[in-house]
Amino acid sequence: MDFEGTYGLDYGAIIRRSIPAYEALLEIGAAALAATVPEAATALVVGPGRGEELPGLLEALPRAAFTLVEPSVLHLLPSEEQAGLLQQLADRVAPGGSLLLSGYSEDPDAAGFAVLRSVAQERNGGTGAGQPRHLLAAGMEPPRCLLQALAIRLWLSRRPA
Repeated sequence: MDFEGTYGLDYGAIIRRSIPAYEALLEIGAAALAATVPEAATALVVGPGRGEELPGLLEALPRAAFTLVEPSVLHLLPSEEQAGLLQQLADRVAPGGSLLLSGYSEDPDAAGFAVLRSVAQERNGGTGAGQPRHLLAAGMEPPRCLLQALAIRLWLSRRPA
């Protein structure tokens, strides 16, 4: 995924074809965030795409200082490295701060979906009663899914103050 090349230039159209009502979902995600942690002073955002969701996030958390991590980092690494990177990211969340992970998945019948699902399960602790061990080990609260609609998800995990 070369955001500097053709993929980056076409990303806006690609994401809108992939996710119906994309703009509305961004608004819902920002509203859920504002309702959940309006007092956040810091936010580490993992997976902001081309940044289209950032205006809503900035408005939702007007007092927060944001740090952004390029979206392709986690899914390009083997699962054992993903776990280590996720723990490093969580370690950098200040007390009272928030970690936002946005994720997009593909059609379950598409080639490569099993890999994407395993990444999501590793990052977020599975789909059942599994615990997000890497975030918990770093002293974070269990992640909450603020938004899930079709292929888009927005996860929030906080470090207690």
